[in-house]
Amino acid sequence: MSGKKIPEFRISQINSFKESGMSVAAWCKENQMKAPTLRYWLHKIKVEENTESSEDGWVSIALNNPVHTNVPPIVVKVGAFSVEIQPGFDRSTLTEVIATIHELC
Repeated sequence: MSGKKIPEFRISQINSFKESGMSVAAWCKENQMKAPTLRYWLHKIKVEENTESSEDGWVSIALNNPVHTNVPPIVVKVGAFSVEIQPGFDRSTLTEVIATIHELC
């Protein structure tokens, strides 16, 4: 995030919003904040989290018999995770990967 750290009070506000279970409009009204301001900080925190998690690197799963085609892969994004699904994928491996991602999120 271009070297700028998110202020602690904003992180506290975002955590309060997430824990409240309220809609953006309702939480903002109750906490005297404009909805675009809350959405801005939600976006900034999400970008920062994605940047931090991508610094950890990628995890690859090698296929025993990779299939090479000109068909582009399908990319499924869940939170900070991206799964690239190539033609000829193994359904049970994908199921295990998705279950693991679900546990982490």
